[in-house]
Amino acid sequence: MLGSQEQAGSGYTPGFLFLTGIEWNMNGGRHMEAQNTSKTTTPVRKSKWTRKFLIAAGGLFCLVALFFFLTPVLISSTAGKRFVLGKVGAALEATVDADSLSMSWFDGITLSGLHFIDKIGKTKVSVQRLSIKPVYLALLRGKVLLAETTIDTPRAQFHLTPAVPQEKSNAPGVVGPAPAPVALPIGMAGFDLNVTDGEVSILVEKEAGQSQSVTFGDIQSKLALHSPGKESRFQLAAAVMDNGFSSRIAADGKINTDASQEWSLKGTSGQVNIQIDKLELGSLQPLMALFGKQVDAEGTVNADVDLELNQGRAEKLIAKADIANFRSTAKGKELALTKPVILNTDITRKGDQYRIDALQVQSSFFALQGKGGADQLEYSLTADLASSQAFLAPFVDLGEISADGDFHAAGKVRFEQEGFGISGQAEVKRLSFQKSDIKTDPENVVIDLAARIDTKNQAVEIASARIRSDAATVQASNGSLTYGNEGVSFTLAAGGTADLVKVLPFLDLFKPLPEGLQLAGKAQANVQAGLKEGIYSVEVKDGTVENFRLVRPEEKPFLQDKITLAAKASFDTAARGINVQDLSLQGVQGDSRISITKGRFLATDAEGKRKVQGQLEAEYDLETVTALAGDTLPPDLELVGKRTTNLSFESEYPTDKPDQFMQNMKAQTTLKLDGTKYKGLHFTAGDADLKMAEGKLHISIPQAKANEGTVSFQGYADLISEPRILYVDKPVHVVQNLQVNEQMGRELLMYLNPIFVDQGNMTGILDFQCDRMAIPLQSGYPDKLALAGTIRMDNVRLQSRGLIRDMLSHAETPDSLPAALLATPFVLENGRLSYESMEMHLDKYPVGFSGSIGLNNTMDLRAKLPYRIDMTSFRLRTVKIGEDTSGRIELPLEGPLNAPQIRLDRLVEELGRKLLQQKLGVDLGDLFKR
Repeated sequence: MLGSQEQAGSGYTPGFLFLTGIEWNMNGGRHMEAQNTSKTTTPVRKSKWTRKFLIAAGGLFCLVALFFFLTPVLISSTAGKRFVLGKVGAALEATVDADSLSMSWFDGITLSGLHFIDKIGKTKVSVQRLSIKPVYLALLRGKVLLAETTIDTPRAQFHLTPAVPQEKSNAPGVVGPAPAPVALPIGMAGFDLNVTDGEVSILVEKEAGQSQSVTFGDIQSKLALHSPGKESRFQLAAAVMDNGFSSRIAADGKINTDASQEWSLKGTSGQVNIQIDKLELGSLQPLMALFGKQVDAEGTVNADVDLELNQGRAEKLIAKADIANFRSTAKGKELALTKPVILNTDITRKGDQYRIDALQVQSSFFALQGKGGADQLEYSLTADLASSQAFLAPFVDLGEISADGDFHAAGKVRFEQEGFGISGQAEVKRLSFQKSDIKTDPENVVIDLAARIDTKNQAVEIASARIRSDAATVQASNGSLTYGNEGVSFTLAAGGTADLVKVLPFLDLFKPLPEGLQLAGKAQANVQAGLKEGIYSVEVKDGTVENFRLVRPEEKPFLQDKITLAAKASFDTAARGINVQDLSLQGVQGDSRISITKGRFLATDAEGKRKVQGQLEAEYDLETVTALAGDTLPPDLELVGKRTTNLSFESEYPTDKPDQFMQNMKAQTTLKLDGTKYKGLHFTAGDADLKMAEGKLHISIPQAKANEGTVSFQGYADLISEPRILYVDKPVHVVQNLQVNEQMGRELLMYLNPIFVDQGNMTGILDFQCDRMAIPLQSGYPDKLALAGTIRMDNVRLQSRGLIRDMLSHAETPDSLPAALLATPFVLENGRLSYESMEMHLDKYPVGFSGSIGLNNTMDLRAKLPYRIDMTSFRLRTVKIGEDTSGRIELPLEGPLNAPQIRLDRLVEELGRKLLQQKLGVDLGDLFKR
């Protein structure tokens, strides 16, 4: 009994003492202990400390045992569920609830009827049953290892507004950072996840209250992801449902990475298989919106891809895919393919070399085939240019120009350790371009290319490139191009020849040429081009044109046996700067010459303004300028003789208003007029001072010699109006004592008076005082022509023919008679020249005219003849100069200007009218007219 009382009093049990390692003796152990205790105090002290330790250890064990048995009970309780889910919801800023939560040290954690709603109510998740089996011993080591996790019948709904799409940079030479290794979450050693019968719905809001949704249903997946060094496996299968269409996607594989590395593509090895069955591209739009990407594409995709990876490199790729009914919109333009695109590849890598057993891409507008061994690929490409341009129009904009032809290319691609090389030949049959109603004749073009791409150093080397056609041939060599973070730079040497007759239609596509213009000649040049730090440079060497010919309708051709050209230029595309240096242009053909010994041109942008400066030192033939200037000079103006000119010009205008270039142009030079001809007017001496300002070319001719007289002019040409018009600043005595010739009479004076029509060797002296002038510098604007002034002619010699003979048929005149035109004010406007009274002396007889003459060869004139009717004798009297000219007979002129007639048989009518008027005192008008 004593032993039992001691045990009860001490609070120890035999079982517990056994567990603590103390041996219990039922036959007197206590008595021996009492005896030992009575001998010394030290063992007693020791025993007390042992008892205290045992008490603490026992208490700790009890607490652990209590935690072990009570924790699952507490967490599985209603209060525990509320506490755990509340903490999770607070961390996720959402409402989290479940029908039940149970925890077991052996069966893990199970939630039934789990519901998740974010704070704004646009993300909802429900799970019928979630089972998680963590490995608790791994938790003690600081690792999270989920032995088996099952998500049964999950349902997720995402209702969102898409993020702003991110534009992908296409800037050359921009290389992004390498992807960083991906590690498992902190402490995560791996997990085994199974998802059964899952469904995810994504609803994306659009403008105007519209929306688009896609559902991924029947999701079945298995993911066994382990730490690096151990094999991981995955399986995924899902149905994509959109607007009644259903497609399936599936993927499975096994991957691994080196135990010494974190998870990353670079160190991953394994096998992956992806299968896609009738996937509608349009259904991916809501999914891509989650990532801020906007995809506007339609079509049906089928694919089967097998991929083998070894340390992040593709060792084998077998892919079969097709896309049908593809349609997309880019930059406001629609892309559409009428036939399916088919892809078939079989690529294997051994070591550092690839072997391509099959490479095939086929669509409605192009087809690519390739096959290669360990170090090279043989390819063949065919394309229809018209269909290709229609598809690529949003990316390659040729404006209004369209191309047509059949393209075929074949060659080899060599795989190298640090890049690859390419060589081959391309041919375009029946190549033609069209813009509006301008279309080039079909040409066959052949292109030969040999180049190497160094992917390590980001460089391209062009060993040779040659383009051959009937119109031109271009040969390039020693070309190099580098790209990377520092941008793009290149150098290229090229040479070529061109037939200007065949090239002219291509030039007409970019800038319409004057109608009827003809160019001919054989051109040749060597060019060195380059790009560095955003600045292009071009140097033309040994440029020549043999047998150059420029012809305009009804104009004298401009011919040059040989033209040589050399120049250096640079173009800064960022600053829109152009700098042309050391321009040299030489042309020789007999006495016709053009020579620019020093030419410079500079254009720069700064602070929203563009500044253009230029300088020319040139020796040229004015005849050359006339032929080249075309419709910028008045019709029939001929410039002849050699000139040397130093010309400097500049213009500054807003960059967004390039039409102000001419308006703000400033320039000044002097042009010698020796040899200038215009409709019978021949200059023999004199200078024209030219000054450009505010869009007007001011012209000052103080006094020039022409036709043994003098010419003066003070005016300006408005070069920014349409048409360009020459004006006078103020009244000026333009012509004094000018000798008249037959050409002037035929082309100018005939519009002054029909007497000058068909006059042969006409001579005389002319004076002209101009009060107002507006002369279009382009043909086709007769209504813009205006002229007002006073004209006078002396010492004129005319032939007694045509209208003169008819008018003086009742007077005695020689075959060649002297004449004079008295000072006559006139006005030319609206296509008609008119005057109230023009008096002329023909030999000894005065004649007069009044009315108007049209530039369209019409007349409305009346002529006063040198005759008077004697009312006493009823006879026709001749009036001579110096006599009284009143009462002269006046008759209308009939017929066109180039064939005037006067009806002298109406003199009888005039006599009767005069007689009755005198006797009756009334004007009977046209009573006697028939």
